[in-house]
Order: sequence, then structure tokens, then C-alpha cells
Amino acid sequence: NMDESRKKVSELNRQLNLYTRKLKKIDPASMSIGNKAADLVRDLPALDFLNPYYKVEQIVIKDITDDIVFMQVPKVDRCVTCHLGIDRAEFEDYPQPFRTHPNLELYLSSGSSHPINDFGCTGCHGGRGRGTDFITAAHTPATERQEEEWIEKYSWQEMEFWSTPMYSLNYTEAGCVKCHVSEVRIKEADKLNKGLALIEKAGCFGCHLIDRLDGREEVGPDLTHLASKTTKEWTYLWIKDPKSFRHNTWMPRFFNLLNNSSEKDAKRTEQEIHSIVNYLFEQSTPYEMTSLPRRGSIKRGEDLFNNVGCRGCHIVQEEPDEVETTLKTLRQQHGPNLTGLKTKTTTQWVYNWIKNPNSFYDDSRMPNLRLSDMEAVDIAAYLTSMKNEEFIQQDIPEVNKDEIDNITMQFLLKMNSEMDAKKKLQNMNLEGKLLYTGEKLIRHYGCFGCHNIPGFEKDKPVGTELTEEGSKPIEKLDFGFIPIDHTRQAWFTHKLLHPRSFDKDKVRSTYDKLRMPNFDFTEDEIEAIVTVLLGFTKESSIHKDMTPQTVFVEKGQWLVNEFNCQGCHIIEDEGGDIADIIGLPEFSPPNLNTEGLKVQPDWLLEFFKYPITIRPNLRVRMPSFNFTDEDWNSIIQYFQYRDKHFIPYESPHTFDKKSIAFKAGEKLQEM
Repeated sequence: NMDESRKKVSELNRQLNLYTRKLKKIDPASMSIGNKAADLVRDLPALDFLNPYYKVEQIVIKDITDDIVFMQVPKVDRCVTCHLGIDRAEFEDYPQPFRTHPNLELYLSSGSSHPINDFGCTGCHGGRGRGTDFITAAHTPATERQEEEWIEKYSWQEMEFWSTPMYSLNYTEAGCVKCHVSEVRIKEADKLNKGLALIEKAGCFGCHLIDRLDGREEVGPDLTHLASKTTKEWTYLWIKDPKSFRHNTWMPRFFNLLNNSSEKDAKRTEQEIHSIVNYLFEQSTPYEMTSLPRRGSIKRGEDLFNNVGCRGCHIVQEEPDEVETTLKTLRQQHGPNLTGLKTKTTTQWVYNWIKNPNSFYDDSRMPNLRLSDMEAVDIAAYLTSMKNEEFIQQDIPEVNKDEIDNITMQFLLKMNSEMDAKKKLQNMNLEGKLLYTGEKLIRHYGCFGCHNIPGFEKDKPVGTELTEEGSKPIEKLDFGFIPIDHTRQAWFTHKLLHPRSFDKDKVRSTYDKLRMPNFDFTEDEIEAIVTVLLGFTKESSIHKDMTPQTVFVEKGQWLVNEFNCQGCHIIEDEGGDIADIIGLPEFSPPNLNTEGLKVQPDWLLEFFKYPITIRPNLRVRMPSFNFTDEDWNSIIQYFQYRDKHFIPYESPHTFDKKSIAFKAGEKLQEM
């Protein structure tokens, strides 16, 4: 009909105009002399307001503002002046700047979560929205090679004094954090999610205040009853080099790094470890353990370990593999790798721990699998059948009184005159010096950030706050004498790769040097973490009202993440990793994608609190968690929100057995 024909003509004319503009920009020679002359006249300063050839296209976003000379003005993005086909699906195969933006269903289109007229471009990508050429838009190259190409092709140069340059392509997901800062995982942002998970797993929030993770439990084990768990010898060797015992441990290295690896430093740090170990064991309180009911069976223990649910959070792996770190591998390492336990602890301790983890530490994240005495002793026998002989045979140096005196004196001089410090040192015996320096060193290195240590509960994090690290001015980052680019991403990358390197060629006293440990992150892991750090900016959340998640929903999502529910269950289409070990889906924990829609909340609450056997064919069992009713209700409401089920079930249900509906249901059930 005529209306459809007119619509089609209009669409074709629009495309013709777009192609014509594109052609003129790509090949100005295609224009006639008359057109060139006309355009020249149209673009004269006095006449360009009429109908100029060169038009600046722009999007004004009133709800998002820029701080310009202490004034908040609406954000203006002129990126569409060059990126002509950015929101048009038919240009996905064209070269830049005409190419379609990826994933229009999620970005830019009017039906997406991020329509271009509401969010613009620089709100996510960074850069200078008012710029109208390649340089003033503050593009950032991703590699040195790309930088060389840009210099040759566009005469590119860094735009100085612009505090928010565009994120390079490898860090583009950093822009998601400013709006989704309170969400556990962000849709379609795989690298960012990996970085967030690594920050949580490594416990960065223990030393660095991060608003997003404020109040989270320490990631390391409780050290209140350390002497009941292990020996001084094992603890010394562990602190000295954790990866020599467990290749994939998340405990970082504090010693033998770039600013404490000299022979003189090595002699001092050997004694520092003695002081720390001595303090922890002197302050340790007894842990009452029940005796073993009988000798355990290693074979039965291995079978139970692989099938009752332990493998949802733990692996037993002696040698490292070359698998890339993913959210899946991080879930599989939610708990520690349990190799070599015979070297670390006793069968009795493991038995008591797995029988009731909360008896050792009230706030333990380890759940209770309600193991019988026989099951627990068999699993304990299996786990303590593995020993790391090479680790425990390492030499441990003797306590050096002179070095202990030197360490003690350095800490005394921080609060006393030299005369008073010497007097106090003379009045202390060796045991007193070890306790004094042990406490000071634990506070200096920030051990309490990852471990619960009695007496350090009120101590503040020892590291720099990272909540707005992505907005920190470049001039506030100390590049020292390290020859790297003066950019945030370069500084963050080098800091994670070599944490103490910025002390190079600087003269500093022993306990004024950098103290961040080395986590031995891979290059891929560092890039993911840097993406997160670049996204931690001072900008407030944008369009907060467009995120319908309430407090209880977010809390439920965080609980699911913190206690690794996805290690066993598929939730939000992620997880269920234990099925890889069990082998068959029918013998694996249920898929919870539709749990909020299909299960009555009162029944689910009762099951969470008192798990029962529902599927006798499953050997894997639902653990008991030390949650409050409020915690469980948050998880239930989170499930309901995910399934768009906001009306609670009515309970108890009553039915009229004489009704047509009941009889119809009875017949259907028989079929």
C-alpha cells in the first residue's frame, strides 16, 4: 500500500544520505567543482549557520553531567559526528569509524538497557565528548604498535591535561563499574567479572578499603587456635614461601622481593618470620578436639570426598596446570587446594573440622555436610594421606639475638628517643622482644587484613583506599625511577607485576619501604584487575533508578556468591561445576534457574534451615549453613526476583476436591 511504500522510500533516502555523507568524507575527489564551491560558501563563518556542509552531530544527556570549571553541565557527546553507523545493524562489517557498535540488543538501540540517547558514549567509554577530531576526542591506543599506526595515520598524540582519556580497547569494560558498582556480576562483561572475582579471592579489600566490598569476611583462615592446627616449623616455612607448599595458594609472598632480597635483608626477614610465628603461637588458645572413633579408610574417604559435595569448593592437585583463570576455575578453588595436608596438620584436627567447622571459628564460610562419625574419619584419613616431604625438609635458621635486637630497636625508635629506646631494649628478654616485634610486624605487614587475629580487630587497613583509584590524578602516582608510560593503566599493571619495584634506587629506612606482597598474578589476571581499578572512579551511579534490585535482592546475590552456591548449582545460567566431577547431570545438584518461580518460599526456607533428602539417587548433599532467617529470606527473594515472581504463594493451600479443576488435574496426573 501507499503508506508502506512511502515508509520504504523514506528509509532508502535516509540510507542514501548516510552513504553520501560517508562517501564525501572518504573520497572528497568524488565531489564536483560546483559542489565544492557551494560548500565552501556555505561553510564561511558568517553563513555557516544556514546549512553548513560540515555538521557536528551530538547527543545531549541531561541526566549525566560533567564538571566544567566547578559547574555541573549536561554531558555532550559528539562521537556520532564520525561514528555514523554506530547504532545501525547493517554497518557491522564496515571499517571504523562507520562500524556498528557490538551487541545492539544490550547497547545503544532504543530497546536496549543502554539507549544511546540516555547514556551517550563517553559515560561508558571515557574520552572527551565535545571533541570533534581523533586527537581531541582523547582516543587511547591499546598497544605500542597501535600507537605507532595512529601517529603515522592520524598524527595522534596524547591529549594532555584531560583527566578521563578514553579507555583503550582492552580495558573498555571498565566503564561498566560506575553504574553497576553494587552488583556481584555484570552481564556481558567477562573480563571485568574476572577482575572483580580475583580482587575478592585475593582479599585485596583486607588491606585496601573498597566500598563495594566493605564488611566482607577475611579470606584467610582464623588464627585464634593456630597451635592446635599445625606446628611452628610448618608455619615458618609457609610464611617464608607459601607457594613452595601449595602451588596455587592465594597467600602472597612478602619476602625475597625486589626491595628485601639482599643478603642483609634476607638475614633480617628470617628473624622477622621467627617473631611473627612466635607471637601467633604464644597468643593461640586451645581448641578442644574429640578423639577419632576408629581408624579411617583412605579408599572410602576418597570416594566420599568426590561425591558428597567437597569437590564443589575444593580440589586436590599436587602439580600446577596451564588452565587459564576463569570464573569457573575460581569457583573450583573457593576453598584451598587440599594437597599435602599430612605435612600441615593431623587427622584428628581434620576430623573435628569437617564434623563441625563452626566449632573452630564461629564465622567460618565452610558449611556443615552433616557427616556421620564414620564418614568424617574416612574423609580425614584420605585428606591426611598426602604429604609434601620436600617442603618440610627445608632448613629453618636459628633465632639470631643480634638481628632480633636490631628489629626491636627500629620499632622502639619510632616512638621513643634513642636513649629511652636503648633502656627499654635492655629491660626486655628474648621472649619479650619476640612478642613485641611479632605484634609490630603483624601490624606493619597487615596480616590481620586476611586473618582473624585476636587483638587486631579494630586495626585499619594498611593500604591505600581503592574506592576511587581510577580517578586518581596521574601526578599523585609515584612512578619513581621506573621507565614506563605515565598512565594509570601502566602504573597499575607494573604495581601488580612487581609490587615493590617503585622503591628502586630510593633511600628509605627498613620499615618505610613499600610492603605490598606479590600474588604472582598472570598477565591475563593483571589485565582483568586493572580493568576493575580503572572503573573505580568518583562518579556516582548513573540512572540508579533504572536498576530495580532492592537491598534484599543484592544481599541474596552476594550471599550466593560469597558461599559459592554456584559451585554446585546452576544459578543465572552459571555454575553447577561439581557435575564435571560427578559425571552425570541426573546425579548432580539441581538447576536453580527457576527456583523462585516453582518452589513455595515457606517450604524453601524450611529446607534451607533443615535440609532433608529429597532425591535418594543423589549422593551429594545440601550443606547446612550458619545463616539467619534474614539471610535465607534474602536468597529466596533474590530467586523470586530473578524469575520475575513477586507475588508470594498462599499457604496452606486448600482445594475443593469436588471441583472440575481438581478432577481435571486428577485425570491429567493419571495420564
